[in-house]
Amino acid sequence: MEIMEMLNNLMEKLRKVGGVELSFGNPQTLGDLTVIPVAKVAYGFGGGVGTGQKKKKKAQIHHIDETSEEMIETAPEESPKKGDMAMGGGGGMQTTPIGIFVFKGESVRFYPTLSFKEAAITAGILILMLWRVFRKK
Repeated sequence: MEIMEMLNNLMEKLRKVGGVELSFGNPQTLGDLTVIPVAKVAYGFGGGVGTGQKKKKKAQIHHIDETSEEMIETAPEESPKKGDMAMGGGGGMQTTPIGIFVFKGESVRFYPTLSFKEAAITAGILILMLWRVFRKK
C-alpha cells in the first residue's frame, strides 16, 4: 500500500468519525426539559516517509611509514550503499466540554462550563480584591 493511499484512507475514516457526533452529545430528556452536551473537539495527525544512504565503513588500515618508522593510521573510507526506506506517523484527539444547551418549551439557553483553570483564576482575582478592600491601613 502506497503512503498516499494510507493517508487518504486515514483521512476518510476521520471524516466519518468526526463532525457533529463528537461535538454534540446525545440529547437527554426529563419531562419538558432537554439537555444537549456540547464539546470542542480537536484532532490532528502527521506522518513521514524517507529514504537514506547507508554508509559502510571500511576497516582501519595501519602501516609503518618507512621514512619516519612511525605507525600511521589511515582514516576509514566511507562508501555509499543503497539506503532503506522508513515511515512513521502518529496522531491525537482532544475533547473538551464547553457547555450544555437546555431546551425548555420554546426557550433555549446555553450554559458554559467552567474549567479548573478559569475557576482558579477567578478565585485568585476575588481573593486579591477582597484582600485590598479589607487590609488594615
